[in-house]
Amino acid sequence: MTKLVLIVGAGPVGMTMASELARYGVAVRVIHKAAQRTDKSKGLVLWSRTLELLDRGGGSSPFVDAGFKAEAVIFIAGDKVIGRVAMDSVQSPYPYGLMLPQSETERLLEERLSTFGLTVERRVELATFKSSDNGVEAVLRHADGREETVFADWLVGCDGAHSAVRHTLGAPFSGETLDSDWMLADVYMRGYPRPDSEASVYWHRDGAFIIFPISPVDIGFWRTFLPQAPSIRRHRRWSRFKR
Repeated sequence: MTKLVLIVGAGPVGMTMASELARYGVAVRVIHKAAQRTDKSKGLVLWSRTLELLDRGGGSSPFVDAGFKAEAVIFIAGDKVIGRVAMDSVQSPYPYGLMLPQSETERLLEERLSTFGLTVERRVELATFKSSDNGVEAVLRHADGREETVFADWLVGCDGAHSAVRHTLGAPFSGETLDSDWMLADVYMRGYPRPDSEASVYWHRDGAFIIFPISPVDIGFWRTFLPQAPSIRRHRRWSRFKR
C-alpha cells in the first residue's frame, strides 16, 4: 500500500522535506496557506553543511550560481579592524556563507519539487486533524471554503513559529526570547569601503552595527541591522501596554 505524507508549510523546510521524501519514492502532498511564496529576503544564508546536503538531492549548483559567497567576517572598532574570521579553513567543498535571499531559495526549491512532478497546493490550510495508530485524518480548507478530508500515514508540521500542527499537539516551543529589539533593512548602496566578500561587525558602546553582503557587486545590495536605542524600546513597550 502506498504511503502518503502530508506536509503542512511550503517554506524552505517543508519543500526540502518534500524533495527528500520524493527522492525516495514516498508519496507527498504539500499544502501552504499563503497564496504565493515569500518575496522577502528573510533567512539569508546557506551554510556549508546545508549546501552539502543539497548535493544529495539534485545538487547545490543552482543555489551557488544564484547566491553570493561571503568568505569572512571582520570586526571593527572606531576606524580600526580588530579581528577577522575567515571561513577558508572549513573542511567542506563550500568554505563560505552563501548569501541568498529566502525568496530565491524558495524559488529554487519549488523548481526542484517540479522535477518530481510535485506542486505546492497554495491557499490550502490545515483546519483540524486527529491521529491514531493507523495514521492521521486531516481536514483541509481550500480558498473557496471547501473542506477536504485527507487520510495520511504521516503529518509533518513545517508551518513556522505559530504552527497549527504544534498547537494542536500541545507540543512545547522550547527556548527563550532575547530581550532586545533590532532594526533591519535591506539597502542599496555604493562605495562601501570594505571588501564585498566580507561581512562587517562594527562594535560600539551602544551595541553592534552589522552589514552583510547580499548582491554587492551586481546591484549594490546589502543587509544591515542594529539594536534599537533603549528610549525607542521603552516607547514601543509602553505603546503595546496602552493597547
